[in-house]
Parts: sequence; C-alpha cells; structure tokens
Amino acid sequence: EEAVWICSFALYQHGDIEAMLNDDLMQSPFARALQHASRHIVVIDRSFEVLTRAWCVYEVFVSMEYGKQLLFWMHAGVSCRAGLEERERLRARAEELDLSRAEASEEHDLERIKADVQKRLGGFDALNSVVRDCIAE
Repeated sequence: EEAVWICSFALYQHGDIEAMLNDDLMQSPFARALQHASRHIVVIDRSFEVLTRAWCVYEVFVSMEYGKQLLFWMHAGVSCRAGLEERERLRARAEELDLSRAEASEEHDLERIKADVQKRLGGFDALNSVVRDCIAE
C-alpha cells in the first residue's frame, strides 16, 4: 500500500496552520507524513510557481533528505513533443531557484523555514544546489 502526501488535503489550509507546526519543522505533520510516503509527486504549474514558494522547495528538500523518490508532474495539457520543451523550461527555471528569495503566504512561515535551513545547513547554497540538481535529472 502506498501513501501519497497531498499538502493541500493533509493540512487544513484555511485554519491555524501555525498551531499544527512544531518548533522543530522536521517534527511537523508534513515532515512526519513525508517520512512514511514512498514517493513525492510535485505538480508543476504553467508558471513554475512551485519553484518560488518556500514551503514547496523546503518539502522537496525534506523528501530528498528522507531518500524519497521525487516525481515532477508537468501541468495538464503538455503533449509528448511539448513536454520536452516544458522540461527544458523547468530546468532553466530551476537554475534560478533560490530559497533566500522564495515567498510564503505567511511571513512567519518564511522566517521559520529560513531559520531551519540556516541552522541545519549553514545557509541556502547547499539546499539550492541539491534541489536544482534533483530537478535537472
């Protein structure tokens, strides 16, 4: 039996998400759920917004730390031929990925993610590099 993590279904997006998160983000519901998932599917929209969202980038990194298989699913409407072009666009956009410039709906969330990355990795360069390489593969 496989478990699939769907963030928008697993965490009530209109409630007090702050109350669901622990001080240690790696003990938060999303990290614990990812730990038990067999793979992580990242849905990529037409504007590649996922690459600019702090939680999305952080969740990809956490999945990689747990050794999960990552699958990048391109937005609907991509044909096989167009899929190659979209994949190249994704790779090019991934080169611009920088968690230090990422956005979050809540400023406090962004601060927590950045603080965790600083504490555990000593900065953003390592995370950015690992996630960029993963997307490029």
